[in-house]
Amino acid sequence: MVAAALVAFFLLGPSVRTKTMKASDTGSVDELLAHIKGKSAWARVVAYNQAIRHLWDGYQRHLAVQLIKELARDHRDEFITQYWLDQVKTVEPQLIISLGNTFFNRHYQPEVAAQCGSFG
Repeated sequence: MVAAALVAFFLLGPSVRTKTMKASDTGSVDELLAHIKGKSAWARVVAYNQAIRHLWDGYQRHLAVQLIKELARDHRDEFITQYWLDQVKTVEPQLIISLGNTFFNRHYQPEVAAQCGSFG
């Protein structure tokens, strides 16, 4: 896990982090999302998680939810996707409206989310 985080930092860190900070400043995730979607499947999941974590921890949760929605569209079965959907449900349930109730119910897998630790 630590090795994967270090690899992610060196391969994805600065550009994802820079684009995430820009998203925070501008209020738009469009450029960040385009950057993430240009990555390979594994790198995309890691980049989504990194960007979502930064936005979530920075209380830019309305922006984080936009990324969570895209993550769920593209990687529904990943543990980290279920972790983030569960975080929305548990910590910021009012943001489910941003995802759409139908979307949330179709993508959220509580049995998978229950297997996730505090970091997905």
